[in-house]
Amino acid sequence: MEKSCLRIAICDDERKDRENVQELVENYLEQKNLTAQVRCPC
Repeated sequence: MEKSCLRIAICDDERKDRENVQELVENYLEQKNLTAQVRCPC
């Protein structure tokens, strides 16, 4: 069986907002010992 992966895309017009949300998500994932692909495709 293939291992699933959580993927999170963060989109916002403001670069600083994207960076802030990405940092919050990465901190949350680290605290919960979770892994995910987090990216800002915009």
